[in-house]
Amino acid sequence: MAIAPTMVAFMVALHQWVPQERRALSLSAVVFMAMCAVVTCMVHFAILTLSRLPTFADPSIARAVFAFQWPSVAYALDILAWDFFFPIAALLSGASLGGGGEKTVRWLFVASGLLALVGLAGVPLADMQLRNIGIIGYVLVFPLAAVLMAKRFNCEGEKSAA
Repeated sequence: MAIAPTMVAFMVALHQWVPQERRALSLSAVVFMAMCAVVTCMVHFAILTLSRLPTFADPSIARAVFAFQWPSVAYALDILAWDFFFPIAALLSGASLGGGGEKTVRWLFVASGLLALVGLAGVPLADMQLRNIGIIGYVLVFPLAAVLMAKRFNCEGEKSAA
């Protein structure tokens, strides 16, 4: 849950950084990342608080609601957050960046979004192993893009301070 607000804050910083003509894309990325963050926080908060209550003690209810096994409510919402909202945010982030020094970061955002979107295919194909492809997008590729972009923010900040 702690990483969700950080991802939204990063998107807000990106939105402030992109040129005015691309801000509609970056603002849309902020909105979709916020939706991802809200859904993922709701899922994990519910698991942490409600799953321990006697009301949900019946194993069949607990599995149907809280298990990270398909099908369950928690798993479906997690897929919505990370394989639907997140890839849209990542793709919009990539689209909001111009050329020049951001070219690598732009393509990393796009790759992250496309990989995460592949994870969504696990639902209609009833193959949750496809989600592992999506996980590569948001656990490995997106953080790399974010670190490179943060370095770019830092370089720009140092130039403007000088």
